[in-house]
Amino acid sequence: MTPEKISKKNVYILTFHCAHNYGAVLQTYATLNFLRLHNYQVQVIDYRPKFLTKPFKRFRTKYYLARNPRLLIHRLFTEPRNLPQRFRLYKKFNSFIQTKLEPIPFGHIQPNSFIIIGSDQVWSKSLNNGHFDNTYLGDFPHHNDFQLIAYAASIGNSHLLESDWTLLKNKLEKFKALSLREASFQSLLEKNISLKATLVCDPTLLLEASDWEKLANESTIQIEGDYIIVYEVVESRAVKEFANKLSQQLHCKVINISSCITYRKNKQNYIQDASPADFIKLIKFAKFVVTSSFHGTAFSIIFRKNFYTISLSEGIDSRAKSLLTTIGLQNRLIQSDAPINLADINYLKPEKLLNEFRNISNNFLFSSLNDK
Repeated sequence: MTPEKISKKNVYILTFHCAHNYGAVLQTYATLNFLRLHNYQVQVIDYRPKFLTKPFKRFRTKYYLARNPRLLIHRLFTEPRNLPQRFRLYKKFNSFIQTKLEPIPFGHIQPNSFIIIGSDQVWSKSLNNGHFDNTYLGDFPHHNDFQLIAYAASIGNSHLLESDWTLLKNKLEKFKALSLREASFQSLLEKNISLKATLVCDPTLLLEASDWEKLANESTIQIEGDYIIVYEVVESRAVKEFANKLSQQLHCKVINISSCITYRKNKQNYIQDASPADFIKLIKFAKFVVTSSFHGTAFSIIFRKNFYTISLSEGIDSRAKSLLTTIGLQNRLIQSDAPINLADINYLKPEKLLNEFRNISNNFLFSSLNDK
Protein backbone atom coordinates (compact mmCIF):
# COMPACT_ATOMS: atom_id res chain seq x y z
CA MET A 1 0.00 0.00 0.00
CA THR A 2 1.08 3.58 -0.65
CA PRO A 3 -0.19 6.71 1.11
CA GLU A 4 -3.06 8.48 -0.62
CA LYS A 5 -1.66 11.91 0.18
CA ILE A 6 1.76 12.83 1.54
CA SER A 7 1.71 15.36 4.36
CA LYS A 8 3.93 18.39 3.84
CA LYS A 9 4.81 18.37 7.53
CA ASN A 10 8.23 17.26 8.69
CA VAL A 11 8.48 13.83 10.29
CA TYR A 12 11.01 13.07 13.03
CA ILE A 13 11.99 9.74 14.58
CA LEU A 14 12.79 9.49 18.29
CA THR A 15 14.20 6.10 19.18
CA PHE A 16 17.31 4.26 20.44
CA HIS A 17 19.38 5.19 17.38
CA CYS A 18 22.60 5.76 19.36
CA ALA A 19 22.86 2.36 21.05
CA HIS A 20 25.74 0.37 19.60
CA ASN A 21 23.84 -2.79 18.83
CA TYR A 22 22.61 -4.11 15.50
CA GLY A 23 18.92 -4.16 16.32
CA ALA A 24 18.84 -0.55 17.53
CA VAL A 25 20.59 1.05 14.57
CA LEU A 26 18.98 -1.17 11.94
CA GLN A 27 15.42 -0.61 13.14
CA THR A 28 16.12 3.15 13.03
CA TYR A 29 17.57 2.80 9.53
CA ALA A 30 14.48 0.85 8.48
CA THR A 31 11.91 3.39 9.72
CA LEU A 32 13.89 6.25 8.18
CA ASN A 33 14.31 4.62 4.78
CA PHE A 34 10.82 3.13 4.59
CA LEU A 35 9.27 6.57 5.03
CA ARG A 36 11.74 8.18 2.63
CA LEU A 37 10.87 5.55 0.02
CA HIS A 38 7.31 6.85 0.31
CA ASN A 39 8.42 10.47 -0.10
CA TYR A 40 8.09 11.70 3.49
CA GLN A 41 10.54 14.33 4.75
CA VAL A 42 12.08 12.41 7.65
CA GLN A 43 14.97 12.92 10.06
CA VAL A 44 16.23 11.22 13.21
CA ILE A 45 16.42 13.20 16.46
CA ASP A 46 19.83 12.93 18.13
CA TYR A 47 18.64 12.24 21.67
CA ARG A 48 21.25 10.30 23.66
CA PRO A 49 20.21 9.41 27.22
CA LYS A 50 22.99 8.09 29.45
CA PHE A 51 21.33 4.72 29.95
CA LEU A 52 21.86 4.10 26.21
CA THR A 53 25.35 5.48 25.72
CA LYS A 54 27.03 4.46 28.99
CA PRO A 55 27.12 0.68 28.33
CA PHE A 56 29.10 1.28 25.12
CA LYS A 57 31.73 3.59 26.62
CA ARG A 58 34.49 1.13 27.39
CA PHE A 59 37.43 3.49 27.12
CA ARG A 60 36.89 5.03 30.55
CA THR A 61 39.40 4.57 33.40
CA LYS A 62 36.57 3.59 35.75
CA TYR A 63 35.83 0.54 33.62
CA TYR A 64 39.29 -0.88 34.30
CA LEU A 65 39.39 -0.01 38.00
CA ALA A 66 37.03 -2.77 39.08
CA ARG A 67 36.47 -3.21 42.82
CA ASN A 68 36.84 -6.98 42.51
CA PRO A 69 40.63 -7.66 42.53
CA ARG A 70 40.34 -10.74 40.30
CA LEU A 71 38.22 -8.82 37.79
CA LEU A 72 40.70 -5.92 37.90
CA ILE A 73 43.62 -8.23 37.11
CA HIS A 74 41.62 -9.96 34.37
CA ARG A 75 40.73 -6.66 32.69
CA LEU A 76 44.26 -5.28 32.95
CA PHE A 77 45.50 -8.45 31.25
CA THR A 78 42.84 -8.88 28.56
CA GLU A 79 41.62 -5.39 27.68
CA PRO A 80 44.82 -4.22 25.93
CA ARG A 81 44.26 -7.16 23.55
CA ASN A 82 40.61 -6.21 23.07
CA LEU A 83 41.13 -2.48 22.49
CA PRO A 84 41.91 -2.64 18.75
CA GLN A 85 38.67 -4.52 18.04
CA ARG A 86 36.76 -2.34 20.46
CA PHE A 87 37.96 0.83 18.72
CA ARG A 88 37.16 -0.62 15.28
CA LEU A 89 33.63 -1.58 16.30
CA TYR A 90 33.06 1.78 18.00
CA LYS A 91 34.16 3.60 14.85
CA LYS A 92 31.98 1.42 12.61
CA PHE A 93 28.85 2.06 14.65
CA ASN A 94 29.57 5.78 14.93
CA SER A 95 30.16 5.96 11.18
CA PHE A 96 26.88 4.16 10.48
CA ILE A 97 24.96 6.45 12.82
CA GLN A 98 26.45 9.62 11.36
CA THR A 99 26.34 8.69 7.65
CA LYS A 100 23.22 6.50 7.41
CA LEU A 101 21.00 7.97 10.13
CA GLU A 102 22.31 11.56 10.08
CA PRO A 103 20.70 12.57 13.39
CA ILE A 104 19.92 16.21 14.12
CA PRO A 105 19.82 18.04 17.49
CA PHE A 106 16.51 18.54 19.28
CA GLY A 107 16.87 22.27 18.75
CA HIS A 108 16.72 21.87 14.96
CA ILE A 109 13.31 20.22 14.76
CA GLN A 110 10.51 22.30 13.30
CA PRO A 111 7.28 23.04 15.20
CA ASN A 112 3.96 21.63 14.04
CA SER A 113 5.59 18.38 12.93
CA PHE A 114 5.04 14.66 13.43
CA ILE A 115 7.27 12.82 15.89
CA ILE A 116 7.34 9.02 15.66
CA ILE A 117 8.45 7.53 18.98
CA GLY A 118 9.77 3.99 18.66
CA SER A 119 10.49 1.30 17.82
CA ASP A 120 12.27 -0.46 20.73
CA GLN A 121 11.87 -0.46 24.51
CA VAL A 122 11.27 3.29 24.61
CA TRP A 123 8.87 2.95 27.56
CA SER A 124 11.03 0.58 29.58
CA LYS A 125 11.65 1.39 33.23
CA SER A 126 14.20 -1.37 33.74
CA LEU A 127 16.65 0.20 31.28
CA ASN A 128 16.55 3.53 33.15
CA ASN A 129 17.06 2.52 36.79
CA GLY A 130 13.36 1.89 37.40
CA HIS A 131 12.08 5.14 35.87
CA PHE A 132 10.40 6.13 32.63
CA ASP A 133 12.34 8.48 30.39
CA ASN A 134 9.61 11.05 29.88
CA THR A 135 11.20 12.34 26.69
CA TYR A 136 10.06 9.11 25.03
CA LEU A 137 6.60 9.85 26.41
CA GLY A 138 6.44 13.17 24.60
CA ASP A 139 7.77 15.59 27.22
CA PHE A 140 9.95 17.94 25.17
CA PRO A 141 11.48 21.19 26.49
CA HIS A 142 9.77 24.33 25.16
CA HIS A 143 7.66 22.42 22.64
CA ASN A 144 4.10 21.16 22.84
CA ASP A 145 2.81 21.52 19.29
CA PHE A 146 3.96 18.19 17.87
CA GLN A 147 1.70 15.37 16.76
CA LEU A 148 2.98 12.27 18.54
CA ILE A 149 2.82 8.78 17.05
CA ALA A 150 4.05 5.65 18.81
CA TYR A 151 5.39 2.99 16.44
CA ALA A 152 6.13 -0.53 17.74
CA ALA A 153 6.80 0.85 21.22
CA SER A 154 7.53 -1.50 24.11
CA ILE A 155 7.94 -1.58 27.88
CA GLY A 156 10.36 -4.49 27.57
CA ASN A 157 10.37 -6.67 30.67
CA SER A 158 9.39 -3.82 33.01
CA HIS A 159 6.90 -4.57 35.78
CA LEU A 160 4.44 -1.68 35.99
CA LEU A 161 2.79 -0.50 39.20
CA GLU A 162 -0.62 1.15 39.43
CA SER A 163 1.09 4.55 39.60
CA ASP A 164 2.98 3.72 36.40
CA TRP A 165 -0.25 2.98 34.56
CA THR A 166 -1.69 6.29 35.78
CA LEU A 167 1.34 8.13 34.43
CA LEU A 168 1.20 6.25 31.13
CA LYS A 169 -2.48 7.07 30.70
CA ASN A 170 -1.79 10.75 31.26
CA LYS A 171 1.10 10.79 28.78
CA LEU A 172 -0.26 8.49 26.08
CA GLU A 173 -3.62 10.24 25.82
CA LYS A 174 -1.68 13.07 24.13
CA PHE A 175 -0.61 10.78 21.29
CA LYS A 176 -2.39 10.97 17.96
CA ALA A 177 -1.93 7.23 17.35
CA LEU A 178 -0.53 4.28 19.29
CA SER A 179 1.04 1.09 18.00
CA LEU A 180 2.97 -1.55 19.91
CA ARG A 181 5.31 -4.39 19.11
CA GLU A 182 3.96 -7.01 21.58
CA ALA A 183 0.46 -8.43 21.84
CA SER A 184 0.90 -8.89 25.60
CA PHE A 185 1.49 -5.14 26.11
CA GLN A 186 -1.41 -4.36 23.79
CA SER A 187 -3.75 -6.35 26.05
CA LEU A 188 -2.37 -4.79 29.23
CA LEU A 189 -2.76 -1.28 27.85
CA GLU A 190 -6.42 -1.79 27.07
CA LYS A 191 -7.11 -3.67 30.32
CA ASN A 192 -5.39 -1.21 32.67
CA ILE A 193 -5.96 2.21 31.10
CA SER A 194 -8.54 1.57 28.35
CA LEU A 195 -6.29 2.70 25.52
CA LYS A 196 -6.41 0.88 22.20
CA ALA A 197 -3.28 0.32 20.14
CA THR A 198 -2.44 -1.40 16.88
CA LEU A 199 -0.05 -4.35 16.84
CA VAL A 200 2.61 -3.70 14.18
CA CYS A 201 5.75 -5.32 12.89
CA ASP A 202 9.29 -4.36 13.79
CA PRO A 203 10.58 -1.62 11.44
CA THR A 204 13.20 -3.98 9.97
CA LEU A 205 10.34 -5.98 8.46
CA LEU A 206 8.89 -2.93 6.71
CA LEU A 207 11.72 -3.12 4.17
CA GLU A 208 12.02 -5.87 1.57
CA ALA A 209 15.06 -8.12 1.09
CA SER A 210 16.06 -6.04 -1.95
CA ASP A 211 16.22 -2.92 0.24
CA TRP A 212 18.52 -4.65 2.73
CA GLU A 213 20.69 -6.07 -0.05
CA LYS A 214 21.73 -2.53 -0.96
CA LEU A 215 23.18 -2.14 2.54
CA ALA A 216 24.76 -5.62 2.47
CA ASN A 217 26.51 -4.72 -0.79
CA GLU A 218 28.45 -2.01 1.06
CA SER A 219 30.15 -4.63 3.22
CA THR A 220 33.59 -5.93 2.23
CA ILE A 221 33.58 -8.89 4.62
CA GLN A 222 34.25 -12.26 2.97
CA ILE A 223 33.75 -15.78 4.34
CA GLU A 224 34.99 -18.64 2.16
CA GLY A 225 32.83 -21.74 1.89
CA ASP A 226 29.51 -22.60 3.50
CA TYR A 227 28.95 -21.44 7.06
CA ILE A 228 26.41 -21.37 9.87
CA ILE A 229 25.90 -17.96 11.46
CA VAL A 230 25.34 -17.82 15.21
CA TYR A 231 24.07 -14.54 16.59
CA GLU A 232 23.18 -13.93 20.23
CA VAL A 233 22.71 -10.78 22.27
CA VAL A 234 23.49 -12.71 25.46
CA GLU A 235 25.90 -15.56 24.79
CA SER A 236 24.81 -19.04 25.84
CA ARG A 237 26.66 -22.35 25.93
CA ALA A 238 23.45 -24.14 24.92
CA VAL A 239 23.25 -22.15 21.67
CA LYS A 240 26.92 -22.83 20.90
CA GLU A 241 26.47 -26.57 21.49
CA PHE A 242 23.39 -26.65 19.25
CA ALA A 243 25.29 -24.86 16.47
CA ASN A 244 28.21 -27.28 16.76
CA LYS A 245 25.84 -30.24 16.49
CA LEU A 246 24.24 -28.67 13.42
CA SER A 247 27.70 -28.05 11.96
CA GLN A 248 28.51 -31.75 12.13
CA GLN A 249 25.33 -32.58 10.21
CA LEU A 250 25.76 -29.88 7.56
CA HIS A 251 29.55 -30.32 7.29
CA CYS A 252 30.27 -26.61 7.39
CA LYS A 253 31.92 -24.21 9.79
CA VAL A 254 30.32 -22.06 12.48
CA ILE A 255 30.82 -18.28 12.45
CA ASN A 256 29.79 -16.37 15.58
CA ILE A 257 28.78 -12.72 15.31
CA SER A 258 29.59 -11.55 18.81
CA SER A 259 27.99 -8.46 20.30
CA CYS A 260 30.37 -8.71 23.26
CA ILE A 261 34.05 -8.01 22.67
CA THR A 262 36.02 -10.13 25.10
CA TYR A 263 39.29 -12.02 25.23
CA ARG A 264 39.00 -15.43 23.58
CA LYS A 265 41.73 -18.03 23.23
CA ASN A 266 40.21 -19.18 19.93
CA LYS A 267 39.10 -16.16 17.90
CA GLN A 268 39.10 -17.96 14.57
CA ASN A 269 35.33 -18.49 14.45
CA TYR A 270 34.33 -15.19 16.08
CA ILE A 271 33.65 -11.88 14.36
CA GLN A 272 33.68 -9.25 17.11
CA ASP A 273 33.86 -6.10 15.02
CA ALA A 274 31.18 -6.58 12.34
CA SER A 275 29.63 -3.36 11.08
CA PRO A 276 25.84 -3.18 10.65
CA ALA A 277 26.35 -3.78 6.91
CA ASP A 278 28.58 -6.78 7.70
CA PHE A 279 25.86 -8.15 9.97
CA ILE A 280 23.31 -8.03 7.14
CA LYS A 281 25.69 -9.61 4.62
CA LEU A 282 26.74 -12.42 6.95
CA ILE A 283 23.12 -13.47 7.47
CA LYS A 284 22.21 -13.06 3.80
CA PHE A 285 24.90 -15.51 2.62
CA ALA A 286 24.73 -18.00 5.51
CA LYS A 287 23.77 -21.60 4.82
CA PHE A 288 21.91 -21.71 8.14
CA VAL A 289 21.27 -19.27 11.01
CA VAL A 290 21.15 -20.15 14.70
CA THR A 291 20.07 -17.29 16.94
CA SER A 292 18.48 -16.37 20.25
CA SER A 293 17.91 -12.79 19.07
CA PHE A 294 14.77 -11.21 17.67
CA HIS A 295 16.66 -9.40 14.93
CA GLY A 296 18.61 -12.54 14.10
CA THR A 297 15.20 -14.14 13.60
CA ALA A 298 13.80 -11.19 11.63
CA PHE A 299 16.67 -11.03 9.13
CA SER A 300 16.62 -14.81 8.70
CA ILE A 301 12.98 -14.45 7.63
CA ILE A 302 13.67 -11.44 5.40
CA PHE A 303 16.34 -13.40 3.49
CA ARG A 304 14.33 -16.67 3.54
CA LYS A 305 17.08 -18.53 5.38
CA ASN A 306 16.87 -21.90 7.05
CA PHE A 307 17.13 -21.04 10.73
CA TYR A 308 16.36 -21.95 14.30
CA THR A 309 15.66 -19.52 17.12
CA ILE A 310 16.80 -21.08 20.38
CA SER A 311 14.50 -20.54 23.34
CA LEU A 312 16.37 -19.26 26.40
CA SER A 313 13.75 -17.55 28.58
CA GLU A 314 10.21 -16.23 28.23
CA GLY A 315 11.31 -12.60 28.51
CA ILE A 316 13.89 -12.93 25.76
CA ASP A 317 11.70 -15.12 23.57
CA SER A 318 8.45 -13.14 23.65
CA ARG A 319 9.15 -10.97 20.60
CA ALA A 320 10.50 -13.78 18.45
CA LYS A 321 7.66 -16.06 19.55
CA SER A 322 5.08 -13.39 18.68
CA LEU A 323 6.55 -12.85 15.20
CA LEU A 324 6.98 -16.54 14.44
CA THR A 325 3.42 -17.30 15.55
CA THR A 326 2.06 -14.44 13.44
CA ILE A 327 3.61 -15.83 10.26
CA GLY A 328 3.12 -19.53 11.00
CA LEU A 329 6.74 -20.44 11.77
CA GLN A 330 6.38 -21.14 15.47
CA ASN A 331 8.08 -24.51 14.97
CA ARG A 332 11.38 -22.65 14.36
CA LEU A 333 11.48 -21.59 18.05
CA ILE A 334 12.94 -24.59 19.83
CA GLN A 335 14.81 -25.73 22.91
CA SER A 336 18.53 -26.31 22.46
CA ASP A 337 18.15 -30.07 22.95
CA ALA A 338 15.43 -30.44 20.30
CA PRO A 339 16.02 -32.72 17.29
CA ILE A 340 17.30 -30.97 14.17
CA ASN A 341 15.22 -30.92 11.00
CA LEU A 342 17.37 -30.10 7.97
CA ALA A 343 14.47 -29.81 5.51
CA ASP A 344 14.26 -26.41 3.82
CA ILE A 345 11.64 -24.02 5.19
CA ASN A 346 8.69 -23.54 2.84
CA TYR A 347 8.26 -19.75 2.88
CA LEU A 348 5.15 -19.61 0.67
CA LYS A 349 2.59 -19.26 3.49
CA PRO A 350 4.86 -17.34 5.94
CA GLU A 351 5.59 -14.70 3.28
CA LYS A 352 1.88 -14.26 2.60
CA LEU A 353 1.22 -13.81 6.33
CA LEU A 354 4.21 -11.48 6.69
CA ASN A 355 2.93 -9.30 3.84
CA GLU A 356 -0.46 -9.07 5.58
CA PHE A 357 1.31 -8.01 8.78
CA ARG A 358 3.35 -5.47 6.81
CA ASN A 359 0.19 -4.04 5.27
CA ILE A 360 -1.35 -3.51 8.72
CA SER A 361 1.83 -1.71 9.77
CA ASN A 362 1.99 0.35 6.59
CA ASN A 363 -1.65 1.35 6.96
CA PHE A 364 -1.02 2.45 10.53
CA LEU A 365 1.88 4.70 9.54
CA PHE A 366 0.22 6.20 6.48
CA SER A 367 -3.08 6.89 8.24
CA SER A 368 -1.28 8.40 11.25
CA LEU A 369 0.92 10.66 9.14
CA ASN A 370 -1.90 12.74 7.73
CA ASP A 371 -2.96 16.29 8.48
CA LYS A 372 -6.42 15.40 9.78
